[in-house]
Amino acid sequence: MKRLVAITNGDLEYVNVEVNPNDGENLLPLKKLDSADVKNNRCPECKYSPLEKQEGYLICKNCGNSYKVFDNQVFLVK
Repeated sequence: MKRLVAITNGDLEYVNVEVNPNDGENLLPLKKLDSADVKNNRCPECKYSPLEKQEGYLICKNCGNSYKVFDNQVFLVK
């Protein structure tokens, strides 16, 4: 994953950063079929579509669940 950071002279530059979603406190991995629903822009819990994108998360406007995709794996944000 690339992240925009400030370097010493005040300029901004993209650098590679390692993100391990398994270290996240409130991220629960979804099963394959549920992940497929999220990737197809549908909530796996209530089947509402489309999911809304907000600040890097996919949010269901019907039930309020939030999902995050890291390296092609989908996580439920609790």
